[in-house]
Amino acid sequence: MAPDTSDNTDLPTMPETPKGHTAHVLMVDPGTNLGQALKLSGMVMSGGEAKVVISAGSVTVNGVRETRRGRKLAEGDMIQLNDATARVTVRDRETGSHSTG
Repeated sequence: MAPDTSDNTDLPTMPETPKGHTAHVLMVDPGTNLGQALKLSGMVMSGGEAKVVISAGSVTVNGVRETRRGRKLAEGDMIQLNDATARVTVRDRETGSHSTG
């Protein structure tokens, strides 16, 4: 018998990865901003390139166009630039592993 999933109102929803895209997990330190994350993920090669693509409106976070390079990222955020998508996982400062909630 399948579990009852009719009352999932308290569960958070994750933004979906667009069709044809593969979401990679990007592990970041707490306080990492969007420009840094784009570099860490390999979506851009430099901070200058990050600044250009963000200010041009080419980057989305959780499906919403983001033009702030300094936007702080949170656990579960989905970053997209062209055909590249990354899901943010934030490291725990104490253990160095990803956070659990």
